[in-house]
Amino acid sequence: LLQFAKLAKETANDKSFDSPFKNFSKYLFAYSIITAIILFFGWILVGKSFSIAISVSVAVLASVAMNALTIASEKEVLEKAIYAAKNHVLFRNVDALETAGKAETLFLEQDDVLIASKPEVTDFIPVDETDLNIMRYIAYTLSNKRHDSYSKAIHRYLKSQKISSTNLSVLTNFQKTHQIDLIQSTYKLCNIHDVSNHDLLNDSTNHQIDELMTQGKTVFILIGEEKVIGLIAMQKPIVPNSLQAINSLKELIDVHLFAHGNTEEIQHIHDSCNIKNIHANVDTNEKENLIKSCSHDSISMYASADSFCTSSTADINVQFGIHQNLDSDDNDIILTRKRLSDLIFAIQTSAKLNQQIQFKQIAIIAYHVLAVILFGFITPIFFDIPLPAILPCITSIYVVRFLLNYHK
Repeated sequence: LLQFAKLAKETANDKSFDSPFKNFSKYLFAYSIITAIILFFGWILVGKSFSIAISVSVAVLASVAMNALTIASEKEVLEKAIYAAKNHVLFRNVDALETAGKAETLFLEQDDVLIASKPEVTDFIPVDETDLNIMRYIAYTLSNKRHDSYSKAIHRYLKSQKISSTNLSVLTNFQKTHQIDLIQSTYKLCNIHDVSNHDLLNDSTNHQIDELMTQGKTVFILIGEEKVIGLIAMQKPIVPNSLQAINSLKELIDVHLFAHGNTEEIQHIHDSCNIKNIHANVDTNEKENLIKSCSHDSISMYASADSFCTSSTADINVQFGIHQNLDSDDNDIILTRKRLSDLIFAIQTSAKLNQQIQFKQIAIIAYHVLAVILFGFITPIFFDIPLPAILPCITSIYVVRFLLNYHK
């Protein structure tokens, strides 16, 4: 929180704000200067007096809204940035706020955003006449000595289970006759892909394993005393509401997913999320090459929940969640929650900002054109005195007053 407060303070005190539309205001000002000069000499040539010609030029110059487009765009940018921050989206710079809505390709890491990084036990199946509580006890003992993500998932699952009082006597007798050291040397918990002796698996067990694997689950078998005593299936669950969010996201941007896991898990992700571009188990160099190939033709965005995982070739880096390295300049957008819906909100906010600024851009261009027509052509035709110059002067005074109040 202190780092976040420090970042907010530094951003508020940053005086280097540069509107992405500032150069366009210069063109408008140059257009007004050239128009005023042409009108001055034009009215002289058609026979108007010097006072009328100079009043026309002054009227045109006075009607110019100095830096109007810049101020308008700055106001929109700041308002959208504040609005986004209130909705858990932090834009680190103006370029990110402007560019996010124009991104055409998104490279998304699956862990903790679309698919949970930690697997969960989905099936715990005793084989033949194995007692369920005894199988739980053996699996708990074996998973305690391993520290991989699957063993931790088994450990979490078994800690949440309760042994019924009716079967407690059976488990007690088993514990008396089997010491923990004997269990660890007699029984094995193996991934199905690591099982070399398939003679232990009968047709019924093979059918159960095939059915679980077709569901995209990772299957472990519990082996003891030269037979299979149980099956344990695990799967990384889909994050709640992420499927709906990914479908909405695909309507806005071309989605590429970096997925991790075996063939069955990747296929399950493909079937569940319906994402065409899934890149399975690619290393860092391959990721950068994929992002670089898309960045040539379109604006690319890379999003990850890992604070240490950014892309040097992506145009926009998005980080899900607030981590300790909040001061790092690697991330352009920080989503304080690990929700895909917030990424959709960030893209839509940027797109709406660009639409609003484009609308104001058209409105200000129209204003300058009308000002030249009104004060440069129409009023000189109907008035022979330089009185109409007062009207644009009033307009310019209003603009100056607006600028002063805005900067205050």
